[in-house]
Amino acid sequence: MGKLEERVISVNRILLKLRVLKSFVQTKFRKFKSRPDIELWQNRQFNKLKKSALTHSAYYSDYTHRPLNEWPIINKRIHLENFNQINTRNLELDEVLRIAEKSEVDREFSPKYNGVSVGLSSGTSGNRGVFVTSDKERAVWAGSILARLLPDFRPQKIAFFLRANNNLYETVKSRYIRFEFFDLMQPMDRHIKRLVKYNPTILIAPAQVLVVLARYWAAGMEIMPRKIISVAEVLTEDDKTLIEGVFKQRVHQIYQCTEGFLAHTCSEGELHLNEDTVLFEKEWINQRRGIFIPVVTDLKRQSQPVIRYRLDDVLVENFVPCPCGSPMTRLKKIMGRFDDVLFFKSVNESEKIQALFPDFICRVISGADRKIQRFKVMQKSADEILVELDDAGIACKAVVEKALVGMFERHKLKEPGIKFSAFEQSPLSVKCRRVVREWAFSDEYAQVCEEE
Repeated sequence: MGKLEERVISVNRILLKLRVLKSFVQTKFRKFKSRPDIELWQNRQFNKLKKSALTHSAYYSDYTHRPLNEWPIINKRIHLENFNQINTRNLELDEVLRIAEKSEVDREFSPKYNGVSVGLSSGTSGNRGVFVTSDKERAVWAGSILARLLPDFRPQKIAFFLRANNNLYETVKSRYIRFEFFDLMQPMDRHIKRLVKYNPTILIAPAQVLVVLARYWAAGMEIMPRKIISVAEVLTEDDKTLIEGVFKQRVHQIYQCTEGFLAHTCSEGELHLNEDTVLFEKEWINQRRGIFIPVVTDLKRQSQPVIRYRLDDVLVENFVPCPCGSPMTRLKKIMGRFDDVLFFKSVNESEKIQALFPDFICRVISGADRKIQRFKVMQKSADEILVELDDAGIACKAVVEKALVGMFERHKLKEPGIKFSAFEQSPLSVKCRRVVREWAFSDEYAQVCEEE
């Protein structure tokens, strides 16, 4: 490599760090006083996005003179089918998939395509999504996420357990902030010695990994993180209680998916939607109870626009203003994926089908006996469920069955056949799904069972 190339690389790194810093400062100190302030900001950002990026998208260019509510609502299937027309960097889906899949196999995530980084989602629905981002977009993302996860301005050592690395971390690290990647494709035992030596101030991992680390910590693993953050999968109340009980501190959350950085916990430990960077429309399932499916528009993504993208997640809004004072939408919880909502036949034939959400099922099983820590419920059809239980659960499966039968009776649902088997632990690199629906159901607006 010649001196000129070295200088160019050095300049690019400096520019990247400056972009991260700019995004960090803007996110950290941008304050909204009211909902109208947020909506005005979002409208301005969307108009900027239309001019800078969406006019260059073959899929969206004809819509740029229309209000947002006239743009098409899409989902993962539509997005992938039209990927070549949606992206603004002349990328072809087949080539993106080839590069991303090779990176997954090689565990090397630096290759680019037309100047952008490519990657795959974890694919819990069986249909893996793709994401492409430029260096500038990744710098904006990094600054935004760092502004929300750093507890203070002291030097930080961040350990993150994820399925894939992000080379941006290597670019922005400095004497004030260090990153250490722990590959979830590797056995956990290989990581513990390095984790103890590193002794992170911030620990970031999926909930199921934090549970495993809590058990190591209880057995004598010596790390003293100042902040613990759950990412990548739903943090259940049981797991949250276990992790907080072991580490003696609050567990924070970052809600992020292929479609964007969507929510984070505030200083009061409450989840808020990141409405400064993402515009959310709510497809209500039950407005009185605050249950909705988000339709998101990312106001920062330019290489791969995310416009009116209907997620598969089910969220619950908390209508009570947050003590932190932020007017950004406060969430009560993330219920999970709509594809994992279970549907059962009603005793009352006039109603026919009713829906039970995943966290509802989880609370019934964990509430049957507090010794149960690991379980999985798979709905094979409207008439059959399979319940996998750990050793403690198998020992009291009669109690679990009674709790489930009682739940069906209270909600006037026809009791399905309930089968039990031993819990099978999936690799930590696979997202934890405690409730899985394995049969297709098309009526998304079946009556929702009330929570107990």
